[in-house]
Amino acid sequence: MTAEMLQQLNGAVNISLISVDLNVFQILPQFRWISLLYNKNVTVEVDTTAENNLQMLEIRYASYKKLPEKLRSLENLEVLDLRHNQILYVNLDELSGMRKLRLLNLNHNKIIEFDSFLHKTINLEGLETLFIHSNQLVDVNFKHWNATSLKHIDLQDNKLSVVLSLLTSVPALELVNLNDNPLDSEGKTEIHSSQLDRGKKLTIIDVNEDDGGSQVCKVC
Repeated sequence: MTAEMLQQLNGAVNISLISVDLNVFQILPQFRWISLLYNKNVTVEVDTTAENNLQMLEIRYASYKKLPEKLRSLENLEVLDLRHNQILYVNLDELSGMRKLRLLNLNHNKIIEFDSFLHKTINLEGLETLFIHSNQLVDVNFKHWNATSLKHIDLQDNKLSVVLSLLTSVPALELVNLNDNPLDSEGKTEIHSSQLDRGKKLTIIDVNEDDGGSQVCKVC
């Protein structure tokens, strides 16, 4: 990246960079919207010396194997989009406390673990939508989640045999997509039966084993 381009970035508010030869990208306090596409192995650094105003961060096709560091310093972040990387492990302790985060998109990675590594409460009270389809998850446990606004979860196309504490820990849930997962009968029973006492409609999309097609179950 040329010196002239760097100077332009310093005065910008919204940033979009595609296939730029860039080793390090620093998130400055004035940035509000950042899209980095096809900038492989770029290291994103957060300026923590001042209040950060970033609301949307999109990093796709960057070959990331883990979350960028210091994400919790982005106090005003509403959308985090890390689709199409190579992330293996997601330590939710690195996201816990991001009160304004509304949408988290981790589709099309290689995630095999998605949990609090310290087994602490995961505080994501503002989160409304979670996309984590097309990964390698075998199980997911929502036991330690504090996500009172979460309405839509997409877990399709993983390797899930069981999803634990989903309905008890996510009280506002309206739609969950479990399509294309090898859920065992116990896992399906927990999800469907425990919803019966909530008195609120929930749409569950899963695989109909009889015909191999999608089955939409509306449970009241």
